[in-house]
Amino acid sequence: MPLPTRDAMAVLIDRFFDAWPESPGMTAKAVATQMGRTSFAEVFEFCQNIRRRHIRSQGSETLKSVLAQELRLWKTRIRPESDGESTGTTVVTPGGGDNDRTTDRRRDINPA
Repeated sequence: MPLPTRDAMAVLIDRFFDAWPESPGMTAKAVATQMGRTSFAEVFEFCQNIRRRHIRSQGSETLKSVLAQELRLWKTRIRPESDGESTGTTVVTPGGGDNDRTTDRRRDINPA
């Protein structure tokens, strides 16, 4: 499934912003741009996490500050280089690919 466009991500983010009790301090499109290409599920979790952290702070942090912190963390996360498409590379296992676990197990149980 292809990743959503920035505009589609911004619509979802904006729906979260509408439900929040205070201004996040930036536009949904700006947040979507900073997040980069990602899935709707990750955008959903990102927004939920911001709101969750805001609630847990019991008013000691603003949504604006929580959003800024989460965006900084988001930018440091490890991302896959491809979007699930095959690169054509072959994975080589140690031992030349001869991986008969049944034989190995019998050797361990009945040492000669």
